[in-house]
This record gives sequence, structure tokens and C-alpha cells, in this order.
Amino acid sequence: MAYDWIKIILIIGIIFISWGCKKEKLPQNPTGNVEEAMLVLNEGNFMSGNSTLSLILNLQTVQEDVFREKNGYGLGDVGQSLCYHQGFLYLVANNSNKIYQLDTDFKVKGIISGLNSPRYFLPFNDSLAFVTDLYENGVYVVNFKTFTKVKFISIPGWTEELIFYQNKVWVTNPYSASLYILNPETQTLEDSLALPSSFGATALEVDAFNNLWALCWGNHSLGIPPTLVKIKNKNVEKTFVFPNGSNPSHLEISNDKQNLFWINDGIYKMPVNKNELSVVPMIEKGNRNFYNFYLHPNNNEIWIADAKDYVQKGHVLRYSPSGELLNTFKVGIIPSTILYFKK
Repeated sequence: MAYDWIKIILIIGIIFISWGCKKEKLPQNPTGNVEEAMLVLNEGNFMSGNSTLSLILNLQTVQEDVFREKNGYGLGDVGQSLCYHQGFLYLVANNSNKIYQLDTDFKVKGIISGLNSPRYFLPFNDSLAFVTDLYENGVYVVNFKTFTKVKFISIPGWTEELIFYQNKVWVTNPYSASLYILNPETQTLEDSLALPSSFGATALEVDAFNNLWALCWGNHSLGIPPTLVKIKNKNVEKTFVFPNGSNPSHLEISNDKQNLFWINDGIYKMPVNKNELSVVPMIEKGNRNFYNFYLHPNNNEIWIADAKDYVQKGHVLRYSPSGELLNTFKVGIIPSTILYFKK
């Protein structure tokens, strides 16, 4: 009798072990055909290779690590930025030294490799783009049809965000008191503009009145505070100085080009025709870590990346244009770049 009970117990144990080891059969393409989504590029931790791409679908569902799902491998180390151009998505993997070209199903179609530490990708014709770099002291010209480097333009220091303004491409440099001006036709450094009383431009926007705005970090050791600089043509028209203790970042502009936004712990908003810097946030930081944000191109909703402690998975917070919290989405580690995607 005791032997029979032992047999029964062993059989039950085997059943439970088999049940526990059985793998759930997943659909081959769980993401399906995505027509419209919010893309979230999660940086991941430096040297950990855990950067991911998240999709927020129908303002409800988060599909995590879509790059790996579609391609069978991870996207690499430190996902830096995204650009959607001519039906392809360009994903800059900073510490993996490459730029992926993805189709609208998020499958890799080509890779631009051999870069040092790429930051931002800006197409300027049907086949060429400028790429800024953290360490290379200049800007690459790359061909995104042949996936090759074709030229290098020397600029001293770290090159960061860049933008079209008056048929030229203006480049920021966090280690300089100047902006640099590239000619896209000749792909050469054509000029520069000194920023008096400012240092370390990192972000640029153009408003409805054809003014260029530069957000500058400043330099504590040189005694230069952070500033917001208004430029008309090649003249500095006004410099707004941030209060002591400020650390502004990530300049954005509304769809009508009438209001500027930035992070300084909280989210700030300032009409472009205002003569004084906004000093009261429209969205308070609270206990969150506002790492980056994005204005939806259709409705000016404010999408904020909360990186939390840089270790656990972060959140994306969706706010109305007036600053009302609408949704919270859990995404990957250190969410940063957010981009509206529609086929």
C-alpha cells in the first residue's frame, strides 16, 4: 500500500513538472501590422546592451522590445534618437556606433556602421543625411541608400542637435560658445555664430516668425549660466538667463510655432513673443524624473519620459495641452526619445 502511494505521488510530481516546463506557444508576429503608434526609444543602461523600442498602441497597450521581436536580436547599447523619413525609420544606437534603417514593420533593412558615437540623424536630400557625434569632433555625411559614410566635416568638440534654418543646417555644440552653420549643397562648414554670454547650445527650434531659438546649458566653471537665445538671421536678438540652480534641457515648440517648451525639473511653456522667461512650470515634476518629452504633432499633447532611478523600467506620461494627466504607460529602461508614427 505504501508503495502504491509513493507511485501516485511520483506520477503527480511528474505531471506538475511537465506542466511547469511546458513553454507557451507564442504567435510568430504578436505585434501585427501597426498602422499608427507612439514609438518610445528606451536608452537602457550604458554598456549593458539593453536598449529597447516600445510601441504604445491605441493609447492603451504597450508592446515592449519590438526591435528584438521583429529581428531576432537586440538593438544594442544606448538607443539615442529616432527619425522617420521617406517611409523608413532611422534608429541611432549611440554606444553601438551604428544607425539602423527599419521598414514600417520595424525590420532592419540596412545598417550604417563604423561611426564613433552618433547622436542625431538629419536627412537633407533623397539619399544623404548629416549625423552628429559625441566624440568625433565633427559631423558625418552618410548615404542612407547605400549605408555608407561619404564625407566628414570637422567641427571642434561634441556635435549635438541640428536643424534646418534659412536653407542652411545649424549645429549645436555643448562644449562651445558658438553655433555652426553647414551648407547642405556643398556639405561644408560655411560659417559659425558666436553666442555672447552663452555657452553649450544643445537644442534648437524655429518659430512662426522665422526666429531661431537655442537652448544653452551654460558652464558653471566659467561662471556662465544656462540661457535661451533668440536669433534672427545671423544676429542674436535677445538672451534669456535662467535662475540660479537651473538645468534646462530638451527644447520643443508647439504645432503653430507660437510657444516654446523645455524641461527644468518640471515642464515650462513660454510664448515666443514674451519678453521674460517663464519661471513657473505648467507641469510639476513631483517625485518623477522628467528625462525627455515630445509634443504630439496632431494635437500638442505633451508626452513625457520618466526615467525614474535609471535602473528600473520607466514610464511615459501623456498630458493634455493644458497640463492634465491623461495616461501612464510602463515602458523600458530610461525612456528617452518619443515619436509619433503613422504609415
